[in-house]
Amino acid sequence: LESFGTAGPQSFVQYYLADCLSIPQSSVMLYTAVISIIIILCAVVSAIATGILQERVSQKKILGIGFVITAFIVAGLSLPRNIWFAGVLLTAFGIALGLFGTVNMSIAYSTAPSLVQGAKYLSLWYLSMRMGNILANYTLGGMLQAFENPIDQSQQAVQSSQQDVANLVSYSRWGYVTIFCVCAACYLVGLIFVFLLDMRRAKSAQQTKDTM
Repeated sequence: LESFGTAGPQSFVQYYLADCLSIPQSSVMLYTAVISIIIILCAVVSAIATGILQERVSQKKILGIGFVITAFIVAGLSLPRNIWFAGVLLTAFGIALGLFGTVNMSIAYSTAPSLVQGAKYLSLWYLSMRMGNILANYTLGGMLQAFENPIDQSQQAVQSSQQDVANLVSYSRWGYVTIFCVCAACYLVGLIFVFLLDMRRAKSAQQTKDTM
């Protein structure tokens, strides 16, 4: 669920800048590169800070808070019409990426069954994380495609090359509202699973204690 929700802002930021924030087509690639670098740098700093924080706060609590905050961040991306406000939200999203990455790998290593089966376990864990991104790209891409704006035939006639025609394709703002809300919902559902897992483990521990 976390990797599915992450795919929305990561995979469609280039289209988002052009369609929702009215960034000129000639500058979209530059803005996308700068924002991507900022997200990566924030993720690196956040990963280090989260690793230190895990020594004092439980992983489940960090993960739960991260799910809630990220849900609001992703849902908020459908609101701004200003590049600076969107930049702040995407920066916060980068911080969330570092948090999830650190906690996920920490949980994976701490729950690995044994050194012999550890490699197989971690490979399946990593595969499940990446599978969410793959499914999200197809699913969210299909949703966004449903909100495609029709190409102006007069403009299409002026553009002679296929590449220029492709640049005319745009998507309705409601398409981005839809995919970002779906991503936010994934984080909220993930939060529910975190609490259910805690309750299940607490109940199992209590039953074990009662039988002793």
